[in-house]
Amino acid sequence: MIHDENINKILRDTFLIQSFEGSTADNWSWEEHGIPSEIVTTASYPIQGADGDYFLRLPMNSEIKWKVSGYESYKAFYIIFLLAASGVDPGSSFKVYSASTQPNVFDESLDIKNSIYPKNFGENFVFKGKERDHVYVYSNPVDLTLRVSGGSKGNFFIDKIITYGDRPRYTLFTGTGGREDVERWSLLPPTNRRRGLINGNVAVSTPEKCGEIHVADGSVTIHKEGSLKQSLTYLYGSDIGIYTAGTYETSNRVTVVKDFPEKGKWYFVSFPFDVYLPDIDEEFILKDNKPNEGGNFYYVLSYDGKKRSETNRGQGNWNVISADYPRDIPLFERGKGYLMALDEEALKQQILISSQEKSLLYGIVMSGCWLWIYRPALPVRRMRIMAGYCVVIPFRLLCV
Repeated sequence: MIHDENINKILRDTFLIQSFEGSTADNWSWEEHGIPSEIVTTASYPIQGADGDYFLRLPMNSEIKWKVSGYESYKAFYIIFLLAASGVDPGSSFKVYSASTQPNVFDESLDIKNSIYPKNFGENFVFKGKERDHVYVYSNPVDLTLRVSGGSKGNFFIDKIITYGDRPRYTLFTGTGGREDVERWSLLPPTNRRRGLINGNVAVSTPEKCGEIHVADGSVTIHKEGSLKQSLTYLYGSDIGIYTAGTYETSNRVTVVKDFPEKGKWYFVSFPFDVYLPDIDEEFILKDNKPNEGGNFYYVLSYDGKKRSETNRGQGNWNVISADYPRDIPLFERGKGYLMALDEEALKQQILISSQEKSLLYGIVMSGCWLWIYRPALPVRRMRIMAGYCVVIPFRLLCV
């Protein structure tokens, strides 16, 4: 999959950005040469079309330089930014220089003869012989120099300069090591919107962000000083976990990919989050003990602890969940154990079960049939599944 371009499709994302807004997302600094540049506001310079309230002023005889880093995993990458000018002499020039990973050097001057230059961001101007509404630097630029010269008055302005590129969407982690261990990843560590496939034990010790995490065999450990933010988490297998003493956050949801080795057989399930009917695989339908024609159906039994206590009997305490179960009440309550089975006529033996959006900020541990929620203040308790059925009591799983 990792090396199949038909599956591991190219993803275009931004990896360097400077908005001049003081945003936490701004991760690209620059060097000053000549007359210093200045971050200004729309109130001081009424330039229209800015992406926010601030942009960078380049006075005459100024020069700024940018270094491009973190491009190693990209097949191709580019720089773009918005440009405007005010009160510039016709003889002035705005030059763009850039070295490249390819054997050529980008060197272009903005043609502003006869005062043809963009007075506002987003206005068309002639650059590299074409009419554009932004400056576009291609051919894998590893640096960028902007130089203003030749005039005695006026200013150029730039806004929202970014570097974006094309690279494979998925990267695979194997073995044991830190997230920063490049050699553990098939295509470098995942960042931004990329997706990490975990088939080993990876530790996170710094603030990190990516698109998705897929844990198939192994674990993710987030240390106290680390954090991991992503939009989706997928959990596969029966011996996996996400342990955190730092910050684990998903902006969307966590999905457990549950396998049923045999159809028509009961399996114990439990989740560290409430699960509602709409959050269960749409290809399956909940059924109960009423006769049906068979198909992509699933069945759920809930253990009645009160009945067990009242009758003091170890048998007959599992209740069938009705097929018309309410959609606004958790079908699977957080931390409670259930028995679940697929219909013998089901066409699939894998079902997706998800949390609600933004409902989980803790770690997860999946051990055998049990999916644990892990918080630093509570130990992760190991357990053993024995023959028979399982009963859940506070803080432990009792199998008899």
